[in-house]
Amino acid sequence: MEGGKIKLLKLSLIKMTKVIVEKFTCHVCGTEYEGPHLLSWNSMMGKPDMKPLACPKCGAPAEIMHPKFKTGIELDILLTVADDTSKATALLSENSHNDGEVDELVKSMLKVDLGIWRHSGDEILKYAETHNDEKTVSKIKIQNEKIDKLKELSGSGALATLMNEMAIKAKGGLKEKV
Repeated sequence: MEGGKIKLLKLSLIKMTKVIVEKFTCHVCGTEYEGPHLLSWNSMMGKPDMKPLACPKCGAPAEIMHPKFKTGIELDILLTVADDTSKATALLSENSHNDGEVDELVKSMLKVDLGIWRHSGDEILKYAETHNDEKTVSKIKIQNEKIDKLKELSGSGALATLMNEMAIKAKGGLKEKV
């Protein structure tokens, strides 16, 4: 009976590890490929030893992000917000054709899970450090600092206020284009 309890315990711990096969598009060369993505693991059993996922064509590490924000422009604008809201407002205006699109972009940016994005950056950073990719290490460290700033702004409510102010200015910029 004791052996049965241990086996049951091992099975329940194993079930807590979640790996899915996901489709990726390389952010460097555009190659589409599939591979395993570790969603979670049980700390008691340790992280499964999985080779970091990389593009089969160019070797770039997979950008593992929540599917809702793979569009790119939202992320570019958000990263720019951390440095220069005027440039971010200009990007918002340049990537919108009307007031509704400005509102949708702002809404989408405010829904970005900054924690998941930061975690993704940490995973890419680990991969780049183990492969001595100093260029990527440098870029990801800068990105993570910006995400941390955005998380701080978001936590205080200042990010939503700032994004709404940017939307008003961007909409004004759209009217000037016409």
